[in-house]
Amino acid sequence: MQRRRFRLFPAAFAVTLALMAAVVASQDSRLPVADEYRYLGAAYQLASHGVFAPYDAGGARTEPFMAQAPLTPFVIAGMIRLDSDFEDTLGCLLSALNSEQKDISSCPSNYGLVIPVQTFLMTVAASLVWLIAQYCGATSTVRTLALGLALFSGQYFYFARHFLTDTYILLFVSIFIFGLTRAYRVDRAPNDRTLSLAISGAGLGLCALTREGYTVLCYAVPMALFLGHFWAARGERIGPRLVSAIRPTLALAVTCVIIVSPWLARNVILFDSLAIVDGHGSHVIIVRVSYNDMTWREWAAAWFFWLPDFGDKLGPALFGAETVERLRWFGNESFYTVGNGPLAMALKAEAAAAAEPVLPYVLKTYVFGDLLNHVRVTLVLAWRGLWIGNYFGLVGHALAVFGVWHLYRSGRLSVLLCIAVPAAFMTGLHAFVSVSIPRYNLIQLPYLAVLSAIVMAHLGARARTRLGL
Repeated sequence: MQRRRFRLFPAAFAVTLALMAAVVASQDSRLPVADEYRYLGAAYQLASHGVFAPYDAGGARTEPFMAQAPLTPFVIAGMIRLDSDFEDTLGCLLSALNSEQKDISSCPSNYGLVIPVQTFLMTVAASLVWLIAQYCGATSTVRTLALGLALFSGQYFYFARHFLTDTYILLFVSIFIFGLTRAYRVDRAPNDRTLSLAISGAGLGLCALTREGYTVLCYAVPMALFLGHFWAARGERIGPRLVSAIRPTLALAVTCVIIVSPWLARNVILFDSLAIVDGHGSHVIIVRVSYNDMTWREWAAAWFFWLPDFGDKLGPALFGAETVERLRWFGNESFYTVGNGPLAMALKAEAAAAAEPVLPYVLKTYVFGDLLNHVRVTLVLAWRGLWIGNYFGLVGHALAVFGVWHLYRSGRLSVLLCIAVPAAFMTGLHAFVSVSIPRYNLIQLPYLAVLSAIVMAHLGARARTRLGL
């Protein structure tokens, strides 16, 4: 039976690949924008000079830095070295962007191998949702529905043509959750839990090398594993309890450390810093702190204004245009523009006057020194970060509430924790330390697709029973 289930996966993968290729090929060519040039510039410098460093418009070799997580630029640099067409396109884009005219419209949009490669990677990421659903105890129909819902979100098609960390995060979070659910699968079929947790640890380590926020999850997940296993073995003596808790924890943690340690070693040697990234942390938290100036009326309005699609009309209709003005990205004295401008200068000056580094000063004074207010605003920012794919996120979270209850009632708590808790943790973390937008929370996608599919199938079965079908 188990082998028969897995024989269905190649067919699901092949259909997904064909669909991904067709949809991505039908999309209009586009030129990179905004943050994409941060990664493209570092990748071009890496491919040209073999050093992870900021891009230089004159083509000179620059000094190494650790202002970005490395994996995305490294992958792109590899494709630059393999594909001269992509190298020529990127060279044109970066040169034009750094000229006085900043006119990139004359540059080609021929990215060579990159789009096909990223299309394949997004196929792998989406297809893993099918396996995650299987380990959650879903039937073949529900697994296929979960995969279909994941694709319906549009995120895999969208990020196949972008040069952002999100493209790779979609893949690595899927590997991470795949490994977890495989380790604690519902059917309890014989499997090597150590191998499954090692796969999960590898995915988590790759996430940390892609977006630095996932470094926190590298600490939180092993700790949760240890405590969970220690509690589950509470009927045993202390020695066996510790052994049963340490073994799975090490399987995940050691693999994660192996993945990130070469980069940590590089940063220790070059910068005497045992961190993956040391760049714009203070800037991110300052912009986040600006939202703490939100009045209670603005806070109430934000729950409506930050709903997907129709929220920007509903918020002003209920609370007035003046109440939501500062909630807009570029409204008059919006929290975002103030955080990027006047507040940033003011807090840096305060930190200098206090003779303290900016990040510790802001955390001590404006985050933990105003914790209740910070948590209040974190709640509504987490709300803003839920709406992946607009209505997909809105409907998906509504269904997922019932999915959580259904899995719990059906005795599938272990896999529920595997798919839901990391997603909830990262959503809360992003709201606590950043401006919290949906694309930061792509870790929610497997959770939304699988739970929504389970609930839809359950409702469909009940409807057929009532109708006598």
